[in-house]
Parts: sequence; structure tokens; C-alpha cells
Amino acid sequence: MNVDLTVDGVIIDWNKPYPHQNILLIRRSKTSRAFPGMWALPGGKVEDGELLEEALHREIMEECGIKVAIHNMIGIYDAIERDPRGRKITIAYYCVPWGDVKIVAGDDAEDIGWFNLHDINLMKLAFDHYDIIRDALET
Repeated sequence: MNVDLTVDGVIIDWNKPYPHQNILLIRRSKTSRAFPGMWALPGGKVEDGELLEEALHREIMEECGIKVAIHNMIGIYDAIERDPRGRKITIAYYCVPWGDVKIVAGDDAEDIGWFNLHDINLMKLAFDHYDIIRDALET
């Protein structure tokens, strides 16, 4: 069995007063083999020779064009059917943006945006990203 290790980042901008905090999401490409056109957390596959946090920094830069500070691990998500492309185990991290925060959709992201945390339950999110966000907010 082939299993891929991935990382996802929950990037929340806490600079706004409650309840106006925003979370950064990307819209997956319409040609993606998994959840095309749906909103998702930034992240992706860990490459050979890469540490988990290095992979997360790289993926966020590729997909969002920003740097983040990684604060803590949220959890490990290993539901067998979480990705229709095959077995993927992801490790999710809580992150905050730092430096120049001019987001730019890149890599396989069709679009990118900040969304109010209270509005994301109205959106269709890819994978098990609702669970990851919920867990991030509970930690």
C-alpha cells in the first residue's frame, strides 16, 4: 500500500477584534483530481528529505505567497477515505501570518481569500478540513 504524508496549515489572522477573525483558504483548481473547485486549507505533500515544518512553509509559500509562524500541531488526520486519490495522512498545524501578508494564489490554487471564521460553515470545504479547523479552534 502506498501512503503519502501531507501537511495542512490553519492560518488565522487574529489582528481583528472578535468575532471578525479571518482564516485563509485556497480554492482548488477545477482540474484537480480531488475536490475540484472547492475551498481548502493550504498544504500538500511532504517531499523526500523534507521536515514536516519545512514542507508546510514551502506549501504555504507556493499556494499563498506568504510566510507564517508555525505555533503548534493541531493533530494527525488519517481517515482512510479522506482523499479520493488514495491513502493520505496529514499533520495539521496552527499558523499565523507574519511579514508582508500580500496573498497571491499560486501553484494549484485557483483562488485565495480570507474568510470570517463564523462564515466558513456555510462553505463547502475539501477533505476533512472542517474537522481540522474545529480542532484548531478548540486547542
